[in-house]
Formats: sequence, C-alpha cells, structure tokens
Amino acid sequence: MKKVNTETRGFYYGWIIVMVVTLSSLASAAQINPTIGVFLKPITEEFQWTRSAVAGAVAGGTLIGGITAMFVGPLIDKYGSRWMLFGSFLLAGGALISIGRISNLAELYAAIFVSRITLQGVINLTNQTIVSKWFIRQRGRAVAISGLGQRVGGGVVPFLTQQAILLSSWRTASLFVGIFVWSITLIPVAIWMRRQPQDIGLLPDGDLQDRVNSSDKNNTNLNDKGNLRASERNYELKEALRTGPFWIILGTFCLTNFVNTGMNFNLLPHLTDNGLTESQAATVLLVWALVTVPTNMGLGMVAERFSVRTLMAVTTFGVGAGIFLLLFVTNFSMGLGFAVLHGASFGGSFLMLQLLIPDYYGSASIGALRGFIVPWQMFANAMGPLAATLVYDMTSSYTLILIAYVILQIVLIIVLMAALPSKKLWEASYR
Repeated sequence: MKKVNTETRGFYYGWIIVMVVTLSSLASAAQINPTIGVFLKPITEEFQWTRSAVAGAVAGGTLIGGITAMFVGPLIDKYGSRWMLFGSFLLAGGALISIGRISNLAELYAAIFVSRITLQGVINLTNQTIVSKWFIRQRGRAVAISGLGQRVGGGVVPFLTQQAILLSSWRTASLFVGIFVWSITLIPVAIWMRRQPQDIGLLPDGDLQDRVNSSDKNNTNLNDKGNLRASERNYELKEALRTGPFWIILGTFCLTNFVNTGMNFNLLPHLTDNGLTESQAATVLLVWALVTVPTNMGLGMVAERFSVRTLMAVTTFGVGAGIFLLLFVTNFSMGLGFAVLHGASFGGSFLMLQLLIPDYYGSASIGALRGFIVPWQMFANAMGPLAATLVYDMTSSYTLILIAYVILQIVLIIVLMAALPSKKLWEASYR
C-alpha cells in the first residue's frame, strides 16, 4: 500500500455527508411517533377507532422495518446507501400523502406500513451509521450535528403539522408533510451521498491519502488491516456476537426504545387529556425538541473526551426524572418544565446510543452491527406505543405505564454501570 498522508487539507467532504444526513434526519421527523401522534386524536375521533388500533399499524410496520434492516445493514457497508435512501424517501413521502386519502382502517395500515418500513428499514439505519464511517476523532460532534435534524424536526414538524390541522384539516396536513419530505431529501441524497471517505481518497476526519489503484479501493480488507482506521479496533459481526458487551448494548437499545417510543407516540394525547390545549401541547413538544440542540452539541463534544457509557447512564437518569415529572403535568408551565428536562435528556440518550457501537466495536462494519440490532430494537419500538395505548384503553389513563417507564430507567442505569465494562477495560481486553 502506498504511504498515507495524514495531513488535513482544505474542506473535508465528510461535512457534506453530515449536511445530507441532517436533512435526511429532519425529513424522517415526519415519520416518527410524535408526528404520527398528532394525527392520532383527529383520526380516531373521525372514524371512532381505538388508539391501540392505530398503534397496531405503527407496531406492524416497525417490526417489518426491523427485519428489513438486518439485510440492509451489510449492503450499506458494502455498496453505500445513496439509492436505497433515495427510493425510501420517495416511497415515504407518497405514503404520508396517502394518509390524507384514507377511508378505512386497511388503507391507514397500508400507508403507515410503508412509512415505518422505509423509516426503520433504511432511513434511520443510514442516518445512524453513515456519519461514523467518516469520523473518528470528531465523531461525537459530527454525529450530534447530523442528529439535530431529527431532534429539531421532532418538535418543529409536529408543531407545524398541528397548525395545519387547526387551520385546515388532518388530511391537508398529511399532504404538507409528504411534500416536505420530498422537497428536502431527494436532490441532496441523489447528488451528494457517498459510502465512505476511502471511496474518494480520504481518511476519516479529513486526513488525505495518496491515490491508490482501483484494486486497492475495492479491497474489503483495506479498512480493517490497512492504515485507514488505525486509531480504532474494528469488529466484524461474527466477532461482536461472541462478546458480552454487544448484548448489553443491544439490550440498552431495546429498553431505551420501548420507553421512548411509548412516550413520544402518546405525548400529545396525554398532554391534551390532562388539560392542555392542542396548541399548548404542540408548543411543549416544540420546546422539548429545540432544547436538544445546545444539549446535543455540548454532549457531542464531551463524548469525545469522556465515557459514553457514563454519559448514557446520566442521560437515562434525566429521562426517568422527566417521565416522573410528566405524571404531575396539568398545565402549560409544568409542561414546559417537563419539556426542558426530558427533552435535553432524551436527546442526549439518543446521541449516546448512536456512539455506543462505534465506541466499542469500530465503524468498518457498523451497518451490519446495527442491522443485527435493529430487529430486536424495532420489536421494542413497536411494543412501546402498543403497550401504552393498551394501558390507556383499559384504564383511561397513562399513569401505570409512565410509572413502569420510570422503573425501567432505573434498571437500565444499574445494568449500564454494573455489567457494561468501561471503554478502557474493554480496549485492554483485546490488546
């Protein structure tokens, strides 16, 4: 192999990738639970469906998307995600628009199935893996920036959707979100998305390498055995499956997603059930999302210097405290207090989840590693909203499920600190 030049020169293309993923994650906010939750009340009230019936569509599509991701992950590692991501957003935008044309439950299920399969099978998997291939030293800040799209969009998109419903109807709002998805994703993804820095003669973080011949570029061992990722130890999926920390991290994904998706899907209905107006509830969600911007940027920088495991435990504590506070929210000011505490913690825990796998197992096979986790994660993702709505349908309240969420957060903190080794101990174990 020719000598690698590790000197950084000029603007690094990886920041273009961050920009594309930021737009992609912003668009994905149109498909996540807070946005679907905005449609929950008007749709169920018009058709007289139960909330769990709508949650069933989300659960089914999420599970199929999780299974899809298991096959998509290795393809992202090998071929990149540009055209898979383009096709997914094309389908997702159409599915969101079609929600406004439904007349029966089967049509709603079809639309949500397509939306959730593309989201969990391709879009989220790409958003949560591709940036880690382009950065090592600056991974914390790069992943934080790329995730701001969904963090901001998680409040802005539901807020604007709610305003569209108030000004017109939920059917018009679905047209708005579908066109929004197409407008900010299709062109950037098609033009600028790339697989990894080595494909254009770069190293992670912007280090340049001398031009290599085409056979070197196609050598799949280059990332693992060459100097391209010398600063991190990369595991293949079969190696990772034989280690204990991988399964603890997998369980962390599942438990976190069970709680977060159940919370997010039912947040607006819960707030309006407890006395807030639709506009107030949407504003709470907006603040909840926007507060993650400074928090995530700060935590992204901190994660480059301190333990991701410890930061995950700290943010998990904050999430649990926020849920506990939600039990007592009955007015707008209390809702804003919840938004600040829970929003900052939720955004931070989501960021730490994206850093756990590359922190312990490297990024060369991150698509395959995350692809293996996603089906398990999506089962938990699907059960979260379904469990919460079933509890509501049986008790006319979310109180019992919120208490269960707090207990689960406590359990997760104990597991993280007692069973998951620190990165220093983990690195020492393979030296």
